[in-house]
Amino acid sequence: MYEKLPVTKIIDNYLPPAPVALSTAAIAATAATSAIVAKPLGDYVLKLVKPTVKKVVKKLKAILGKKIAPESVAERRKFQKTLRK
Repeated sequence: MYEKLPVTKIIDNYLPPAPVALSTAAIAATAATSAIVAKPLGDYVLKLVKPTVKKVVKKLKAILGKKIAPESVAERRKFQKTLRK
């Protein structure tokens, strides 16, 4: 019926050559590492930039004469809480 193939024959037939497998594994490891590092780093940068952008937009609206909607108490508290973290 079926003939038994040695393990080396199976590996040669069904797996890619070693350099291809190693380069693919290296690319996958690099991608996983960068994805793990990028999320916290992006959150930190956003936390730094967001208040500055809000202030700049508010000043530009004041210069252009647009009416600025007053912030609610909840929004002010939320902003103060983000500054403490």
